[in-house]
Amino acid sequence: MLDSSTAPTATGVGSAPHSPRVLALADHLGHADGRVHGATTYYATVYPRLVRAGIDLTVCFMGSRHSAVERLEREGIKPLFLGRARWDPRALVDVLRLIEERDIEVVHAAAFKSHILGRLAAAVNSRRAIIHLHDTVPIAPPIRFALRRLASRTDLALAVSDPVGRFGIEQYGLDARQVRTLHNAIDLSPRRADPAEARASLRTELGVPDDSRLIGLIGRLAPMKGHEYAIRALPAVLEACPGARLVFCGEGAELENLASVARALNVEAAVIFAGQRSDVPRVLAALDVVVMPSMFGEGLPYAAIEAIAAGRAIVAFPTAGIPEVVPHGEAGLLVPAGDVEALAEALIRVLLDHDLRARLEAGATRHARQFGLEQHVDELVAIYRELTGAG
Repeated sequence: MLDSSTAPTATGVGSAPHSPRVLALADHLGHADGRVHGATTYYATVYPRLVRAGIDLTVCFMGSRHSAVERLEREGIKPLFLGRARWDPRALVDVLRLIEERDIEVVHAAAFKSHILGRLAAAVNSRRAIIHLHDTVPIAPPIRFALRRLASRTDLALAVSDPVGRFGIEQYGLDARQVRTLHNAIDLSPRRADPAEARASLRTELGVPDDSRLIGLIGRLAPMKGHEYAIRALPAVLEACPGARLVFCGEGAELENLASVARALNVEAAVIFAGQRSDVPRVLAALDVVVMPSMFGEGLPYAAIEAIAAGRAIVAFPTAGIPEVVPHGEAGLLVPAGDVEALAEALIRVLLDHDLRARLEAGATRHARQFGLEQHVDELVAIYRELTGAG
């Protein structure tokens, strides 16, 4: 049933004739402990603009109300929260009722449960169905079986990167003709902070010297993000750059393990756990280089897009969609996944070679223009209109 703490309706404003009526369906808005993820950023930035573009949008999350809802509510979006447990079958009845009540034309589903229930509900009501594929996280066999059974009920699968699209074909049983790549996007206009002010203020906040070289990793503390590889590269980096610091921005279950690894390598003084940040543009402006040693699961990480939008050079492993955001030699340096020695060497190169860093930063800024939010929203609107015959 609907969470009684939410508003009774959850539509956008677009009520003009022939405005596509779309149900944006997702498993949850953020993690249960209040943390957010890349999908949270997507919902908070894309949904309000879809409404302003004339889409009659209903937003629904199958889980419980999350504190990040305030970001949507400030933009005039009032989501519904079904308050259902992860695999509660009653959620299907909720979605069926919502489609009928709102006369939904297109169900746009994100994440496993929504991919299953959203397509089932769309099929029962003879509505169009889009699934949005965000990552390459391994799928348990029973869930994969259900996803594959619904392949024929899919009008379109939007993949955030080409590798994610291939993952959808392999794991979801989709035909290549059903899959289209649509990169994640951000609002490029407010991404920059004043570099001089940011460098000085962040170093003061972190309690490090003004001339410290900062290597940053922005993302939750989870194995898939590869924080441990960055720590293991640090001894070699410190030998070449004694004043370097490794700054982790994010929270998660890996905190104690990562702290233990840093102590074992005797680099704990150079590793800073800065926690969850609400000032990412300022942090990025203060960094000398961004490191992204993700090993698996990444689709098209927002952290990488935010970094190039801020004009930061990136050193990364070329997993999943990262090469589409970080072209090697243009916006950063890519090294073989899992190669700690190569990771350290690339970080040292960027930190010590000012000309190289300046060239990569300029290239990052240029490449970031491909990930603007306006183009992304325009493509989504065109897709909805195509599926509903709105022209």
